[in-house]
Amino acid sequence: MAKAGIKRTSILMIDDDLIFRDIFKEMLKKVGVKKVTAVGSARAAIELLRHGNVEFHVILLDLDMPDMNGVAFLQTIRNSHDQKMAELPIIIVSGYDNETVRADLNRFGVLGFLGKPPDMADLKQMIASLEKT
Repeated sequence: MAKAGIKRTSILMIDDDLIFRDIFKEMLKKVGVKKVTAVGSARAAIELLRHGNVEFHVILLDLDMPDMNGVAFLQTIRNSHDQKMAELPIIIVSGYDNETVRADLNRFGVLGFLGKPPDMADLKQMIASLEKT
């Protein structure tokens, strides 16, 4: 991400819990994120990424969703023929944050892991790390 900074970062949040999405969206606004698009399923996110006219700098991904879980989403994204989509930075935001899960998901090149509720300072640091690449 070229010098977007948190205030200009466009985030795609994928989580099936509407209440969590609403709360997290407000938390993101409080730390200065201006553009957050939230969807309730991985399938909806894939459609948006493939056919939407929005550019995202980072994806916040829940692992436990009913239609397509986070691992299946990661496999789909990382195997995409669309290089831009395949290389999108992804941060896992999940209650399933342990060493085994982290080790398994690192093979997908995830940027980081946040538990629920997410630590906003950690999120800001992860987003800031994108500016250095």
